[in-house]
Amino acid sequence: MSADPIYYKVAKAISEGLVVDRSRITPAVRLQEDLGATSLDYVTIALDLEDSFGEQMFEEEAREFATVADIVDYVRARLAAVSQ
Repeated sequence: MSADPIYYKVAKAISEGLVVDRSRITPAVRLQEDLGATSLDYVTIALDLEDSFGEQMFEEEAREFATVADIVDYVRARLAAVSQ
């Protein structure tokens, strides 16, 4: 498990949203190809992350993310922009 709290929350949201074992979640895993994510899954994950971080995240942009790392990078950038 990563010590990065953002990665941990993203991985948790994906694992719970897609009902997949947490061990399958890595930064390079592809959401659609490897985990079978659908457009509805992206929305579910976005809503969970909004609850986790207390900020509106990426419902509109969600379909653009291919990997777990894409989401982590987006969340990190979004939180940095909000905190400035």
